[in-house]
Amino acid sequence: MIQLFKTSSWLALVVLWLYTIMLNANLIVHLPDIALADTATPFYAACASLIERIGGDNPYLPIMLYVGAVFLQSIMLNAAVNNYRLFESRNYVVALSYITLAALFNEYLYWSAPFLAVFPLLFALERLMNSYDDHTYAEPYDVGLSVGIASLLYLPAGILFLFAVISLSMLRAFTWRHWLLCLGGIGTAYFLVGTYYFYTDRLEQTVITHFSHVTTGVAHIKLQFWQVGAKMLLLGGVLLLALGYFQQEYYRSMVKIRKYMTVITYLLAVGIVMFFFIERFTLAPLATTLVGAAVLWGYALYHIRRTRTVELLHLSLMAAILLLQYL
Repeated sequence: MIQLFKTSSWLALVVLWLYTIMLNANLIVHLPDIALADTATPFYAACASLIERIGGDNPYLPIMLYVGAVFLQSIMLNAAVNNYRLFESRNYVVALSYITLAALFNEYLYWSAPFLAVFPLLFALERLMNSYDDHTYAEPYDVGLSVGIASLLYLPAGILFLFAVISLSMLRAFTWRHWLLCLGGIGTAYFLVGTYYFYTDRLEQTVITHFSHVTTGVAHIKLQFWQVGAKMLLLGGVLLLALGYFQQEYYRSMVKIRKYMTVITYLLAVGIVMFFFIERFTLAPLATTLVGAAVLWGYALYHIRRTRTVELLHLSLMAAILLLQYL
């Protein structure tokens, strides 16, 4: 199965879409109990209300839209990896890894604020990787603008500013102007949204609401702590294997690839920090962490030479996910 995704054929893309549907079918079997309009963040509330209106009385339409959004995110992440040559040839292994890991927590990610914040995060990651070869001032501003949009959707995503600054310092000669451009990009996002709310005479209420609460998810989930523990152990095992393999291959890689993968590792760490800013227990902030985890896991799956070992790892992970989804 993995061998198919190590190519860039149209068949691999079709199978990837079917794979996405299969791993998220549990949302159809066990319909999420959601309240899309029940949110404290105004910008996220607007997006959530739009999804609610599109779904109407059909409970399955938002689920299919969510599946499409996961697939789109995987393709965006995979395109960034392929365009900047992290692998020897173009493939869909990172997209496969992202879809697999996202399925492990799909009931928590389902139309949550961190999940929506992944879209601007992926654009920011692409701009960061582009800054290695393009030393213009456009990239720091674009990264800041993306981080600003992400923080409007999910306030703790503002901590990605630190990730952006560290990554830019690693990928290029970083100056104080880049700091200002990053901050200017964030300020632009807030200025444009603030202007709209000022025009509609809702600015004061919006500011108070946005900065006084951290709204994470919209799905009401009955917590089963043994299941949460099993999922976190599974993710932890995947990360340990991926990081261990990355460490072994680190000095065999080109300098450019080393820097890109180190940036991905920093993204993984920053995503974990977001758990310090949640109001109530949820695994939804893992949305940003899964971006870095998917690249590292995809890197390991692509470079492990023994085909049987790769297939066994992937099939075992997929079987464990399906088992946890339907228990």
